[in-house]
Amino acid sequence: LTRPQVHKNKLLQPADRPPDRSCYGADKFRSQALSIRILANFTFVRNYSSHPDVTALQLLDKDFRSLPIAHVKASYNNTIITITDMKGKTIDWASGGTEGFKNAKRSTTYAGQSAGEAAAKKAIKKGIDKVRVKVKGMGPGREASLQGLQMGGLEVVSITDVTPIPHNGCKPKKTRRL
Repeated sequence: LTRPQVHKNKLLQPADRPPDRSCYGADKFRSQALSIRILANFTFVRNYSSHPDVTALQLLDKDFRSLPIAHVKASYNNTIITITDMKGKTIDWASGGTEGFKNAKRSTTYAGQSAGEAAAKKAIKKGIDKVRVKVKGMGPGREASLQGLQMGGLEVVSITDVTPIPHNGCKPKKTRRL
């Protein structure tokens, strides 16, 4: 018999017990057959949380993880598209500047679209037909580059926004006076 757990002068029932505090939750699955069956379909992934013990069980398809990634960096001055393999090694890239746009024209939506088309054509030449897209930044070529990737012949499987958002970090630049 196990002793009942007491938490803050209150007897806990099994449903009220605090969650397991193991790092990745591996202690939760005692039977080997159950853990092998679960780990065949799921992968333990740490949440982006401020609390170190927060974990998540997330379904990650093996085919999805093996897809190449198209990183779109849309700044206010240019749109850069880098196509990498699943490990992050660069396969090819294109940008508004490499497509022949100069100065302020690099930041237009048309430059982003043509950079997307060029990156897609380069990727297709190297045997890539499906990509997952990670978009970073708030520039004007943001959505246009996604259209360019699709118009160039790539199948976009997923779109993820990875724009860094400060949680009141650095002090912003002073406002421009025109």
